[in-house]
Amino acid sequence: MRSSVRPWQLATSVAALCLPTTAHSREYYYYNKSGVSRDAYVTDVKECTELVGGAGATVGRTGPYYVSVPNTQAGMAGLAIASFFVPLIAGAERRAERNRLKNGTERICMADKGYVRIQVEKTLIVEIEKMTDEQAKVDRLFDLAASPSPTGRRMKE
Repeated sequence: MRSSVRPWQLATSVAALCLPTTAHSREYYYYNKSGVSRDAYVTDVKECTELVGGAGATVGRTGPYYVSVPNTQAGMAGLAIASFFVPLIAGAERRAERNRLKNGTERICMADKGYVRIQVEKTLIVEIEKMTDEQAKVDRLFDLAASPSPTGRRMKE
């Protein structure tokens, strides 16, 4: 029986979960559940992706920022410099917090559905990305996701 999942849907779903995140910039991983069907995998990934999209919205803006400086020329120069860098630093902190929240939501959602995270070397991801036949690439990605003996090392949740 032919799966009703289109190749691009599976490729997008698996690729999204194989790419490293900002918080885990050196970790390449995918989710594995032995024997999962393509339809079930795409459905699970879609549900978790929708949860992740909403998770980032809960991280709000902090501020305003108050800076106390002496009424001197050096104090005013410091204030000028601080007024430039403080919002940049705060924005980076909010992005990092949002990424941590999204990564945690993704891991919990996929774990609740019975998946484990498997860390792989970047060379495997590069090898798959270099494949020119899209259907072969989709098949290879799905083989990783549904394999009874996953390639790589199981990561702690």
